[in-house]
Amino acid sequence: MKIIIKRSFLCVFIAGMYSISVACVAQTGGNEEKSLQGKWIFESITAFEGTVEQPFGLDDFYCDIPSEINIRQDDVIVVRKERTDTFPLDAVVRGNVICFCFCASWKLTDNKLQLEWTQDIETEGADPKLYNMILTYKLN
Repeated sequence: MKIIIKRSFLCVFIAGMYSISVACVAQTGGNEEKSLQGKWIFESITAFEGTVEQPFGLDDFYCDIPSEINIRQDDVIVVRKERTDTFPLDAVVRGNVICFCFCASWKLTDNKLQLEWTQDIETEGADPKLYNMILTYKLN
């Protein structure tokens, strides 16, 4: 009986902590999304293999990098070379991650939006390689 009570208490405690953390994310999420609002124009791309910077251009990327990201109150307009897409804000911005053709963590620095994408690549029989890419957009 004591085990059942302990497990029940543990489940209630975990559920309570989860609901508190969800409420905190919901409260801060609105402010973060508001600070992201604006038209962001592509400025540069920086790529690293491990800690070594690699030459990298937009043509080397496997998908079409947006030249412009317009984050509005309810939606996000993503402008690429050949098309423009509109997505609901909550489908693209998820906490500290922005997802369109890939998902990347974001941060704001000096009116610049930086999207950081990290990928671990394991090749058979070799050490895994860490690839890191930072896309920088300036506020228009």
